[in-house]
Amino acid sequence: MATWVDYNNDGQMDLFIATGEGRDYWDLWFKNITLPNSFKMFKNMGNTNNWLNIRLVGTKSNREGIGAKIMLKTKEGVQYHEVNHGSNGFTQDVLPTHFGLGKVQTIDYIKVKWPSGTEQTILEPTVKKTLTIIES
Repeated sequence: MATWVDYNNDGQMDLFIATGEGRDYWDLWFKNITLPNSFKMFKNMGNTNNWLNIRLVGTKSNREGIGAKIMLKTKEGVQYHEVNHGSNGFTQDVLPTHFGLGKVQTIDYIKVKWPSGTEQTILEPTVKKTLTIIES
């Protein structure tokens, strides 16, 4: 099982891999296979690219903004993310939501469509930080 996580908050997505010996899980899916407990963190030594993490705080919607759709617009184009906690049954995505920006230094705007239907626009946020957006 693997997931990407920025565990040291430097904007570089690190890789966490876990295998385990949880009998209730492994015995169900992989009869007679024993795996040693193993956790590995691969630190991304990085580069000078820009990034932005977005942490959503729901007030009408759920507290973590699960299901919210985020659009980030720069001069280079548009990126979309839907906030979730997992894309499959084996791993769980980590919040906040990460946007890699490459060499882009400015963001035109961010639009958030919350599960409640509320929409918000944030103009020209700065890069290389975690931006917290509270549902209005």
